[in-house]
Amino acid sequence: MVLDDLPVELPALAQPVDTWFSARRLGTLLEARVGAGRIVVCSMDLRTDLGDRPVAELFRHNLVRYLTGPEFDPQVEVTARQVRALFR
Repeated sequence: MVLDDLPVELPALAQPVDTWFSARRLGTLLEARVGAGRIVVCSMDLRTDLGDRPVAELFRHNLVRYLTGPEFDPQVEVTARQVRALFR
């Protein structure tokens, strides 16, 4: 996901490195506040063939545990419009 249009203070929880040609701000996992709610956006495949992908299965397990616990408390707010733009 290209995060260039999101607030600079919004950290990507998982962030690949772009090429030096474009140097875009990228992320594969982020959390934020949207209005009165909270959101996590993940572009990694954490659904298919998990039995054959133990790292993805463990990552999903730990992510769900984090999201259902008290630690999930995003500090940076984004708009619904900014979230929708990630999917274009």
